[in-house]
Amino acid sequence: MSDASSTSAAETMAETTASDAGDEPWFPGALSGGCPPAWTGADVVGETELGAFVGKTALFAYVPCLDSEALSSAFLEIAIFDEGVDFAAAKRGEGARLHLSPDWWYTSDRQWLERGADSAFLTDGADSVNFSVHLTIRAKSGNWDAFDPLDPPVLHGSIESEDPSGPRGSFDAAFCGARIAEPWCPD
Repeated sequence: MSDASSTSAAETMAETTASDAGDEPWFPGALSGGCPPAWTGADVVGETELGAFVGKTALFAYVPCLDSEALSSAFLEIAIFDEGVDFAAAKRGEGARLHLSPDWWYTSDRQWLERGADSAFLTDGADSVNFSVHLTIRAKSGNWDAFDPLDPPVLHGSIESEDPSGPRGSFDAAFCGARIAEPWCPD
């Protein structure tokens, strides 16, 4: 485990990308910040091919889509971590987690737009299993204007697997800048 003063290459990339995104007048300023000092925010349970999943920590970030080096949109990413994963590991994206990659984009219209079917996969080490899920974002809270680690942006929602015994439940996912992925745009 690294100490708080060390920074990984992924964290440096996330901070640089988040800083660039924060320069866009239409993009929420808080989404250029860091992570809360601690967070849980999930009650997602289900049986999977990898065993029982009990999700207790929910974080969100985004994959920036750059057009000529300027942010043109952002692809939503939500991760719900198993109860056995500590917060420091969750910020690094380690441990058993349910990874939601819905086809939702934040655009200059200042809203998340749903553009397709929702999917998820559960990862535990080298093993993973895919799910079809229904994702609902009911509300948002927190400070979206400027990042405040004690009042981070939060997306409140729920997921329900199409498999009756698959992962389902509610979450309050806090924004965590350390989870921002490398820029990517679809064709």
